[in-house]
Amino acid sequence: MSPLPRRQATWFRLWLFIGVLLLGRILIEVPATVFGGSQNAQKPPAQSTRSATPKSALRPSLDALRSRAVAYWNLLARGQKSQALQYVEPSRRANFKARQTPPFSEPRITAFALSAKPDEVSVTAEVKRIIPPILNPMYWPVTEKWVFRNGNWFVMVENPAELLLFPTSPGQPAPGLSPEETEKRRKAILEALQFETQDLEFGTVRQGENVFFSLGYRLAGDEAFGIVLRDSLEDLYVRNLRDRKLPPGKEQQIQMELLTRTYAGEVNEKFTAVISHQEVEVPFEFKVHGFVYVPVLATPRVLKFLKGEREKEIVLKNNSKSEVTVKAVTNAELSVTPMPQKLSPGADCRLKVAVLSDKPDKNLQGVLSFNFAESVEGVDGLDVPVILNYEEVKPKTAEELVIEDLLRKANLPIKK
Repeated sequence: MSPLPRRQATWFRLWLFIGVLLLGRILIEVPATVFGGSQNAQKPPAQSTRSATPKSALRPSLDALRSRAVAYWNLLARGQKSQALQYVEPSRRANFKARQTPPFSEPRITAFALSAKPDEVSVTAEVKRIIPPILNPMYWPVTEKWVFRNGNWFVMVENPAELLLFPTSPGQPAPGLSPEETEKRRKAILEALQFETQDLEFGTVRQGENVFFSLGYRLAGDEAFGIVLRDSLEDLYVRNLRDRKLPPGKEQQIQMELLTRTYAGEVNEKFTAVISHQEVEVPFEFKVHGFVYVPVLATPRVLKFLKGEREKEIVLKNNSKSEVTVKAVTNAELSVTPMPQKLSPGADCRLKVAVLSDKPDKNLQGVLSFNFAESVEGVDGLDVPVILNYEEVKPKTAEELVIEDLLRKANLPIKK
């Protein structure tokens, strides 16, 4: 067979090359289209994915909340208030700057309380504080609300003007009023303001349960009266008075909260509300009554040995409905007799507590622990604070606390 002419052979090779290219493209694109189409059919649209699981339905991370709460409290414990500000919700930072934080140490996060809203959680921290008359530091709970904003957790700090803490100092009346004018304005306050009661009774609660009660009053006219509180319980709070003012009206309520962690047995306390209007002040005396239940109660609550004093008496009373056996005590500096003791329900016993050796230090603090043979209502024993060579310590003034705070921030030593 004769070969093809040169021109025909060239065209044949060209068409063959083009045909191979077209076939290769078909073999490549068809599987990609088929498999790609199959994947797209199984994958839902992005719009459907977002609407099926809305972001608001997911509760933000509690691990992140714990981390931020721990960092916040550690900064406060070190006195680094300016650094702690970054953890405060921006709209509440003015409240945080205005708030005075008492000295404390060893903060620890102990509880989360979830709310119906996924972006709000109440966080409880326990801190070590010295709460007179007990000089031995004790853990104190503080609960604050945290909110999730812009991808992070922030603490909501209450307005100090709406959270009235006890005690607080009364203001001074303006000079220049005559005795007659002063008495006239005092009578006007007494006529305009009437409290429902000045005896507040909260009944019986278990130690650690906070007590909430309302103090009703009527204030005639259309002007608010000023109020400050003094000579009172350190752990009694007023929750709803904006700018330290009593709003006028016929049926008004002052919302109060009493923390019972440091109370045991009968509570008979009092405080003074100083009402001010038109440069004149009128004091109103109030009493707080109730009973804070503990399974076994020690009286006195704190054993204070004066210098040279070697022996004290302490009374243990069984308030529970079970028999209690006090099998031993723990404190190498003290002896307790007679031991052991069995207490039937409602019974009590008197024990002698003696100091075994002299100590030179003033206000030497310790704990006398009474251990039970079996737990009673979840309690394994009873701790009683002890102070040897006791001398009354004058409470620090607000100015001294401010100076200590400045020294702490500057990392300078604080004189004891």
